[in-house]
Amino acid sequence: MNEGELEGKKVLSPSLIRELSTPRTPVPSGYDNGSYGYGLYLYEHRGVDVVGHKGGLEGFTCQFLMVPEHLFAVIVMTNTYGSELHESIEQAMELFLPLDTETPADRPEDTETVASFPISEEEMASYEGSYFNTPNLSLELVGKDGQIFLKLGELETPVKKVGEHRFATYHPLTQQPVEFVLVPGEDGKTAYLCI
Repeated sequence: MNEGELEGKKVLSPSLIRELSTPRTPVPSGYDNGSYGYGLYLYEHRGVDVVGHKGGLEGFTCQFLMVPEHLFAVIVMTNTYGSELHESIEQAMELFLPLDTETPADRPEDTETVASFPISEEEMASYEGSYFNTPNLSLELVGKDGQIFLKLGELETPVKKVGEHRFATYHPLTQQPVEFVLVPGEDGKTAYLCI
């Protein structure tokens, strides 16, 4: 923010800021038309361009977002996993930013009320498998009794297909809504899972 200047001193060069905030790859879940730069998510929210990052592990969640054009930033840290305080962040943004009018589609949906699409047995079989990121972030998709489940250790929750390659469920530990995309590769088979 502020073109890398803090208290009258240049702490980041404009070229470094451009490198960090240049879109490098699309992020098909979490943000409509979002992308990822070097360590930063880049997306448009209700008419403003947002730069930020979020994450957590068992015991904490942290996220920050900035709207550099308006010199606005918000940081949220909680001492529990999966508690992102979306409504608090949205309220802060509404107080300080010229946001476009919100539509119901802008808010995260409760997975109970989201319309779902049928999943054929063949399609379900193509989704089944283990998806590994780090030792602390790996999960499995399993099909049984005509339903697909997200399995985390011994815990599992049912998954709904809510769009093309897009799915919704609850995190088995925190019961927070989770949406993810199974990104197809060039051969049409699932290349990776993006949360």
